[in-house]
Amino acid sequence: MFTFAVVWYSVAALLLAYWIITCIYDLYFHPLAKYPGPRIAAVSQLWYASVYTGGNWPFIIEQAHRKYGDVIRIAPNELSFCTPQAFKDIYGAATKTKKLFPKSELFYGETGAKDTNIAYERDPDTHAVLYKLFAPSFRPQALRDQEHLIHNHVDLFVQQLCRWSRENSYVDVSKAFEWLTFDIMGELAFGESFGAVKNGQSHTWVSILLGAVYSTSVVQLKKRLPILEKALPWLATKQVLEEWAQHQAATMERVQKRIQMDESMGERQDLLTHPIRSGKLSAAELANNAQVLLTAGAETSATTLTAITYLLATHPGSRARLADEVRVAFTSADQITAAAAGPQQLPYLNAVIEEALRIFPRRRWARPASPRLHLNPRNAPSPRSFHPERWLVSSTDDSNSTKPYTAAFSIGPRACLGISLAYIELRVALAKIVFALDWELVGEPFDWPSACRLTQLWKKAPLQVRYTPRKDEVEKIPVLKVEEEP
Repeated sequence: MFTFAVVWYSVAALLLAYWIITCIYDLYFHPLAKYPGPRIAAVSQLWYASVYTGGNWPFIIEQAHRKYGDVIRIAPNELSFCTPQAFKDIYGAATKTKKLFPKSELFYGETGAKDTNIAYERDPDTHAVLYKLFAPSFRPQALRDQEHLIHNHVDLFVQQLCRWSRENSYVDVSKAFEWLTFDIMGELAFGESFGAVKNGQSHTWVSILLGAVYSTSVVQLKKRLPILEKALPWLATKQVLEEWAQHQAATMERVQKRIQMDESMGERQDLLTHPIRSGKLSAAELANNAQVLLTAGAETSATTLTAITYLLATHPGSRARLADEVRVAFTSADQITAAAAGPQQLPYLNAVIEEALRIFPRRRWARPASPRLHLNPRNAPSPRSFHPERWLVSSTDDSNSTKPYTAAFSIGPRACLGISLAYIELRVALAKIVFALDWELVGEPFDWPSACRLTQLWKKAPLQVRYTPRKDEVEKIPVLKVEEEP
C-alpha cells in the first residue's frame, strides 16, 4: 500500500531526474551548447537573475565577454554579442534581405497592452504610430523654439551651484543634476517646472517615480522565473503601493492640467502638443507616455552630466583644455547656444560628451547592451581610460586611429526619440558650467563609476563637488551675482 511519503519521494525523484536530463541536454545537446559562457547560465536563469538584480550587470557582462569571447551564452536560450556589426544587425532597421528583430517579451510588456507607451510597445506597427505622434515635437525647429526654456533652467542652476557650495561646502551632483534635468523635462512635457533647482530638493513626484523604477528590477525577471509572479505581492510594501497610487493620480492631474492649458498656449509647442492635438491618445495613454519621456529624458541626461563632472574632475588636463576652448569661444554666458556649442564650433566639448557616453552609457532600459560594446578593447583601445582626444581623429589622418563605435542612444526604428534634445541639454549645460565655474571633488578620491549600480536605470553613488566662480570673469556673469546672506 502506497503511503503519502512514497508518493512524495516518487514525485521528487521524477522531478530530480527531469532536472538532471534537462541540464545534460542544455549543456551538451542544446542548439546553443557550442557557445561558451558561465556553466550555470546554460542550465538556469538564476545566473542572469542574480547578476541583473545585484546591480552589477554592465561590469559582470563585460568581464564575461573578456573571458569567453564576442558571443557568449547568458541563459539557456539566450546569447550576448559585443561587436559593432552584431549590434547593427540586431538593432538596425529592416532591409530587403533582413527582417526587423522584434522586441523580446522577456523585457517588454505584452503587445496591445492597455495604455501602451512608446518605450515598451513591442508591435512594430503600433510603435510606428506612437513614434509619428511624438516625432514632430523633437524636430530641430521645434527644439530650437523651446531652447530658451533650457537656458532659463541652466542659468538658475549655475547660480544655485555657487550658492549651495558656499552654504554647504559642496553639492551632491548625483542629485543636483536630476533636479535640473527633471525641471527642464517637466516644463517641456507638462508646461511647468518641478521647481527642484529653485527649492534645492527633489520634487515628491520625481522621488516616487525614481524609487519605483529602482525597485522594480525584479519585475523584469518574472517571465524568466514565473515563481516571482506569485511573490511580487509580498515584495511590495503597503507604503510603496500607496505612494505609487498617489504618483499615478498626480501624473494624471498634471496631464489633465496640460490638456486644459493647450488652447491658451497658442503657437507655443512642447513635447505633448502634437499628441494632444491629434486626439489619438486618451488621457491615460498621454500620462503613460509622459512618464516615459520624463524618465528617459531627464534621468539619463543627469547621469551623463554627473559622469562628465567626475571624469573632468579626475582628469585636470582634459578639464583645462575644455575650459580653454569654451572661454576663448565666448566672452559672455549669453553667447552660448546649442548651435554655438556644436561639434564644429566646440569639437573638444563634444569629444568630452561622446567619451563620457562611451565610458558610462546613459540609459540601460530593460536590456543593457552598450557597455559590452563600448568597453570592448577592439572598439576602443584602453577602453576604461578617459581620452576625449580619440574622438578628434580627422578623416584625413594618415594613422590607423579611428573613432570608436558607440550607440548610447541605440539605432534603428527603436532609437531614442530624444537624441537631439539630449545633446542640446548636454551642450548648453556643460558649456555654461565650464564657462562660469571651476570645481573640485570633495572628500577622499574613489572610483565613482564602480560605486554606481544598475537597477533599470543607473542608481548613482553620491558625488560631492565644490564649485567656485571664475575669478577673472565673475563680474561679467550676471547669473553669478548672488547676494551674500547676512
